[in-house]
Amino acid sequence: MNRYFKGSGLAFYLLVILVTFILGTAVTGVSGVDDNQGLAGGAIILGYGLITAFGGFIIAIFIVSKASVSKLITANWIILSVIAVLMTFLILRAKFKTKEIKPDSTMPQKQTKPASTAEPNVNFETFFRELIEEA
Repeated sequence: MNRYFKGSGLAFYLLVILVTFILGTAVTGVSGVDDNQGLAGGAIILGYGLITAFGGFIIAIFIVSKASVSKLITANWIILSVIAVLMTFLILRAKFKTKEIKPDSTMPQKQTKPASTAEPNVNFETFFRELIEEA
């Protein structure tokens, strides 16, 4: 029972949760599950990331119960390098994607008129005069 709470085991849990969350959200985002979902798209991606992170945590518990401390330390370094590669890939992908989305200056811009100020349709002076005359 003590091996579950050693530093190498806790680091392994954290790293596995992090890498499975990143993989779950990246695969969901690339696959296009959130296309045409509006504001729910971000929540869908987050949900898939949390589900994969929970699955990774369950798998990490089984691995910690079977592996030795030296193997866990080696696995921690491998997972840490995988996280670094994934984050580098995703950051570069996001930078190139934002460059593609910039609006083209040759496209005509639609001109809109400013909204007119709201004025009441009721003339209160005549309204109160009519009320007084009726009484």
